[in-house]
Parts: sequence; C-alpha cells; structure tokens
Amino acid sequence: MGYLASDSDIRMMIATQVAYLDGDKGMSVGELVDSTIASYGNRTNLSEREKGQLETAQYIQSQIKENNLQDCNRWIIKDVADDNARSGFYGCLIDTRDGDAIVGMRGSESWDAGQGLHDWVEADLGLLNSTGTRQQQRAAEFTQKIYDQFGDDYNGFSFTGHSLGGNLSEHATITAPDGMPIRRCVSYDGPGFSDEYITAHSADIRARSQYIDHYQYSLVGTLLLPLPGTNYQTIAAHNDEDSGFFGGYLVRHHTRNIEFGDDGMIRQGDRDILSCLTDPFSKGLELSDFSLLYILCPQLALFQAVVQNGNAILQGMKNEAEHIVTSVRETLKNLKQQITNWFRNIFGPTLTGEFEINIGYANSVADGMEDVGRKLQRVSDEVQRVTNSLRYNSAVGFLYRSKLKIISSSISRLGTKASALGKAVRSCVQYCTRSDSRAAQLFNALR
Repeated sequence: MGYLASDSDIRMMIATQVAYLDGDKGMSVGELVDSTIASYGNRTNLSEREKGQLETAQYIQSQIKENNLQDCNRWIIKDVADDNARSGFYGCLIDTRDGDAIVGMRGSESWDAGQGLHDWVEADLGLLNSTGTRQQQRAAEFTQKIYDQFGDDYNGFSFTGHSLGGNLSEHATITAPDGMPIRRCVSYDGPGFSDEYITAHSADIRARSQYIDHYQYSLVGTLLLPLPGTNYQTIAAHNDEDSGFFGGYLVRHHTRNIEFGDDGMIRQGDRDILSCLTDPFSKGLELSDFSLLYILCPQLALFQAVVQNGNAILQGMKNEAEHIVTSVRETLKNLKQQITNWFRNIFGPTLTGEFEINIGYANSVADGMEDVGRKLQRVSDEVQRVTNSLRYNSAVGFLYRSKLKIISSSISRLGTKASALGKAVRSCVQYCTRSDSRAAQLFNALR
C-alpha cells in the first residue's frame, strides 16, 4: 500500500504532537492549536501541564507555517481515547481529509507525580521483561474501537507516536485487528521491547513488521530491543540549543531536533555519542545477568529487583498509591466538613454577639496541615535521595533521573502549600484571638 501526502514524515511528526494536546472530537487541528494558544498564551503562572499544552501548540503552529503544511490545519480530530488519569494512555484518531486517517499516540508526560507514575514507572519501566503493559493494552483496545466504528470510512490507517507513544504505536500496529488496512507506522525515538514481548508476539510481528519505521536519534530510541523485520534506522538530528555539550545530548530527544529534508521526509544520520556509549547496556536491560553493570553502577541492584519481580513490585506500588490517594481523599473530605462546621460556629445563626471561636480546634487544624507539609517534604527528600543515587553510566538512570527530580519537586510544592495553609489557619486564629481580646476590652470599658 503506497503513501499518501499525509504520510510524509514531517506530517506524521505533526500528528505525534497533536496527540499531546487535549482536543475534543470534531475539532480541526487548526482550531485546536488556536484555541490552546488563546487559552494559555496571555496567562501567567501556568501549571506545568498548561505550559506543556501551550508550548506544543506553538510548536505545531510554527512547523505548519515554516514548512507550508496548511493542509494539517484542516485535519479533523475524529475520536479520542483519554485514559490519562487512570493509566496514562491518550490516543486520537485524525481524519487527514484525503481518504486516510492517522492514529496518534501520546508519549511520556511528567507534569505531576501521578502522571510520572503512569508514564515513567508503570509504562516505561514496565517494558522491562514484560509481555505487555497497561498502556499497550489500552492502545490495542483503542485500535479495535477505531476499526469497529470507522473501519469502512477510510482507505488506510497509519500509526505514529513520539517516545513512549512510539512504542505504543508499534504495539497497536502489530496487534491491529485482522483486515484493518495499515499504510505505515512511525515511531519517533520510542523505546524498544523486551525479549519476552518479542517472543510472545512473534507471529504478529512477522505479519506487520514491514509497515513499521523506527526512527532513532537519541539514547531513548536505543533502549531495549527493536522489533525484528522493522525499518530501524538512525535519522539526522541535532543537539538541543543552549544546553551545553553534554546537556545537549540529554535533551536531544524532542522532535524539534529532527532534521527533515525539503520533501518533508527524514534524512539518514549518524548515531550520537551518548547513545553509542549506552547502547550495549540498554540492549541488555531485558536480561537477568547484571553482573557487569553492577561493577559500573551498583545502584542497578534496584533495577534488577524490578526486572526479576517487576509485576509484583509494580502491583505493590499501584496498591500503595491507590491506598495513599484514598486516604488523602478521605482526609480532605473530613477536613472540608470540619472547616465548614468551624465557620458555621463562628458566623452561624447561633452567634450571640461574642466571639465564639474554638481556638483549640482551629489550632489542631493548623497543626495537622503543617504536619502534612512536613511528611510530604520528607517524602520529597527521600525521592531526591534515590534520584541522586542514580548514576549517568546507567542507561536507565539517564531516562529516569530527570523525571524523578520533577516528581520530587511536585511533592515538595504540595508540602509547601500544606504548610502555608496551616500557617494561614494559625494566622486567622491569632487575628481572631486579638480581635476577641480587643472586643472584650471595649465591652469592659462600657461597663
């Protein structure tokens, strides 16, 4: 099956970026980009998620303008699978208005601790010694839904994704329903697969590998094993600007660093120094023998434990996370009711003209919030300690260290907010106490 105009490499890259935007069914890509920029472009103090949305929309807009890709603005978001809050998976079906469609898979995100857990622990780290992850399952389910609902509407389907999204697009391609017409799949620097996965899906891989282009240009794209029979190649890319010599290699992974030709197709490139150094290690990550890596990086004992007991550990982490979330929700629910009752006591219908404030209770609320802040800070410090223990001579350490730092910072900010809330409650108590004392003095003066 030949390529259409919408299948050019640069348009497939645009589709990977569209998958990073929170779009609604029926919107055109142009409308989605414009509305995102209008929502966040003139605001300050954006959250990390909002900053990511704005930067992605601006990047898409610039690429369409610079490369004369106005047809991409007319693409339509035909369907969306948003399981981001539960599993981290997000995919979208894009009608390219030429009789075909592109399925875009969203890659790893880390705008808060929960998203980091879904994408960087459950999904990315879960690829080690795994025959399938939860996000891969969601990607296959979305593909089946697309075929059931839209299979007769398009002449062919293409799949694409960046980073983790590239891995998901490859999985969706080889597990696509029988009879689904596939034009191509492009993985932009996505990690590979474990030996267990390749063995378990060997028949599917043989049937569909011919459609897959795996474009590697940073160390992320060299992690684990490529699917046999795919077009695995290194493409031309440059280091990120203003990041220094070593830092440039670390952030090379973004699609903005890909060098496309005038025809919108990728160009052949040379392996970067960093991926050449880490490749021998990353290709062996699915193996159980870590003896050599122990010598180079003793901290990899942690990752060997994950490899050997991956499912049990990840399930335990999931159960613990769910327990923490449930406890926090219940605590916040009770705190909300307690604060509501407190204000009712102060300003309710039983007010007799005197300051009837339960100072002891208010102080206990402040103590509780400040204690929560201290506990969160300890958690943040522990995550930071583990982060600092990872060494750059570990391929996995490269991939996760920066993300763990973001998670640690997110937890620390929550702790700071909790402590600030506790201090604010205590300040209110002190203000009310002074006001109560002043009111008592005035009433005494009238006697």
